[in-house]
Amino acid sequence: MSKAASHTSHSWLFRLIISLIILSSAAWVLFNRQFVIDQVTVWRTEPNAEVQQLAERSDMSEKGTFIFYASTPEILGRDTFIDKCESTGEQTAILGCYVSQDIYIFDVSDDRLDGIQEVTAAHEMLHGVYERMSDERRSEVDIMVEQAYETVTDERLDSLLEYYAEAEPGERSNELFALLGTEYADLPESLEKVYAEYFNDRSVVVSLYDEYSQTFSEVQAKQETLVADLNTLASQIESNSETYNESIASLSSDIDRFNSRANTGDFSSQSDFDAERSSLTNRQAQLDAQRAAIQSDIDSYDNKRNQLGELSTVVDGLYRSINANLPETPSI
Repeated sequence: MSKAASHTSHSWLFRLIISLIILSSAAWVLFNRQFVIDQVTVWRTEPNAEVQQLAERSDMSEKGTFIFYASTPEILGRDTFIDKCESTGEQTAILGCYVSQDIYIFDVSDDRLDGIQEVTAAHEMLHGVYERMSDERRSEVDIMVEQAYETVTDERLDSLLEYYAEAEPGERSNELFALLGTEYADLPESLEKVYAEYFNDRSVVVSLYDEYSQTFSEVQAKQETLVADLNTLASQIESNSETYNESIASLSSDIDRFNSRANTGDFSSQSDFDAERSSLTNRQAQLDAQRAAIQSDIDSYDNKRNQLGELSTVVDGLYRSINANLPETPSI
């Protein structure tokens, strides 16, 4: 073979290899389009310190952090947050939303709710994970989350799923995947393996959820206790007051009769007079004690009612701090 022919053969082979590499690369990019988009987004976008802290405190894995950052998460104030999330159909208190592959998190500054933003961030990250699954993988995960749901006894979760059925039809499995992953421990092993791809230790984010939700539980428990105490005291005051008033009427009538007899000299002896008077005096003392007890109950009722009022203010503040749909109080 001549040198020219050899050169032509090598040149043709080289072009073929290059063409195959280009075609192979194009095919890979086509089948991994979402990953390429995510990677470019992560390269081009530097998350701020607050956003980085959300990923760190919720203990997202490298893969989970990648999807979180690829969703360009932002922590927003009330007005901007509403603008970004109003299309989600949420009508109740919302803390975050995942819209068009972007994550928006409501800025909760109440120290009593420490951890709530981290849990929200993890929740929305899992929406990003769910969206990026293949149809086959998503179907497998849907079965897993439904099986896990059957092992959970929680009226709140049942209510949330009923709400999402109306607010976000068709998103049951998506929401259940995010809720179970951030709020419930000890899930079936198959589902735990899925979450393990996106969290180094999922118990960290679940603990954060437990801590801030405990704040609401404790306040609610105090409210329920106070309401029960108030109802008991109200019934007790009403019943004792009725008995007291009847006793007062009876004593008043007996005192009038005693005075009438004393004025007409109806007592046969001084000892009979003293005995009758002593009996009336003892009844007076007993009724004074009853009156003091009733007044003590009234004071206790007023005190507990004030406590309930103060607690209601606390509850209102807590819910207001996590409800972006409530407007701020205008300043003077």
